[in-house]
Amino acid sequence: MLADALREVVKAVPLDRILLETDGPYHFPGNNSKAVNHSGTIPAIAATISKVKDVSIEIVYHQIRQNTTDIYGI
Repeated sequence: MLADALREVVKAVPLDRILLETDGPYHFPGNNSKAVNHSGTIPAIAATISKVKDVSIEIVYHQIRQNTTDIYGI
């Protein structure tokens, strides 16, 4: 199943190498294959990363923000 494979990728990739984006409008998180992905789904994706990596959501948000700053210089 694709979701299981993606969780394995999240487990393997260090948190300081992950960015969150919504360029995949038809790759909706969860089981609703007819939904369209949008920026409002980022908190759900971050929550899943938090569970998979067994860290707090605050750590995920902090690191993702740092990653974005480092990559884009913003």
